[in-house]
Amino acid sequence: MISKSVNSSVVRKLEELRAEYEHLAEQMNRSEVASDATRIVELTRAHGRLRSLMEPYARYRALVRDLENGRGILDDPAADADLKALAAEEIAELEPRADALMDELCRLLVTSDDAAITSIILEIRAGTGGQEAALFARDLYTM
Repeated sequence: MISKSVNSSVVRKLEELRAEYEHLAEQMNRSEVASDATRIVELTRAHGRLRSLMEPYARYRALVRDLENGRGILDDPAADADLKALAAEEIAELEPRADALMDELCRLLVTSDDAAITSIILEIRAGTGGQEAALFARDLYTM
């Protein structure tokens, strides 16, 4: 479970990314951008990278909205006792789901930069050690 202070900073970052995601979608819908093939490919890639974060974040926002509605019913003194019992059950069910989704979002935020790496250059040199080092370097290369 993530602390509330970390949770709020993660939500702040996700809101920034959501604004960027929506801006990219708006840009892609413009006719002058759609006619520029290189620009639309660039925007589509950036939009696609953010989609993996924004879809779980949309689910998280819906859960939080449902939790707030349930808490509002519990806090309402005029609400029916049966309705309050249903709201309490719903809150008990939604809180663990929201926490699990926040954990997933944190993991996605941390690993999103690593997932963006699509290729690397690796140099293998034999170094000192003569023929054994050269054989080892070749074995590494073939792996």
